[in-house]
Amino acid sequence: MQEVQVEVNVQPPHPPAPSYLLKVTKDRWVAYWATPVARLVDAVSDLPALERLFWLYDDLERSRRSVASTGHMVEGSQGQKVMNPLLRHMQTQSAEIRQLEDRFGLSPRARLSLNVTLGEAAKSLADLNAPFLNSGGDDDDPRGDLDVVEGYVVDDVG
Repeated sequence: MQEVQVEVNVQPPHPPAPSYLLKVTKDRWVAYWATPVARLVDAVSDLPALERLFWLYDDLERSRRSVASTGHMVEGSQGQKVMNPLLRHMQTQSAEIRQLEDRFGLSPRARLSLNVTLGEAAKSLADLNAPFLNSGGDDDDPRGDLDVVEGYVVDDVG
């Protein structure tokens, strides 16, 4: 008898990172798509907001680098020392980032609320699969050799 292997948790390839992003932000994009919350993203309707979030991350990183090189205090128009205007810009960008992170489950609090959704989705899938998985009957029936683990059907034979 030939052994059948079922690969668990196979994700479709994620959308490529926008080309204008810094390498560090592109790496963050790839890391995001490897997270469990990324499974909830609709790559069509949610992609513009997600790209905006990563553009904001990128803009914040570019601003941070600029402030690191020019300092927190810069010379004003009259020669006086003033707070670097980028610091206010960074504060605004950070506030918008936090809002988008919450929408995409990228904070502990947001994940907590999404966990209910993920748990309900896994339960619903298990409920849908139950009649097939618990059918009993013939030992040659491959449905008797399957389990549902965290919403995925896996082969528990081997």
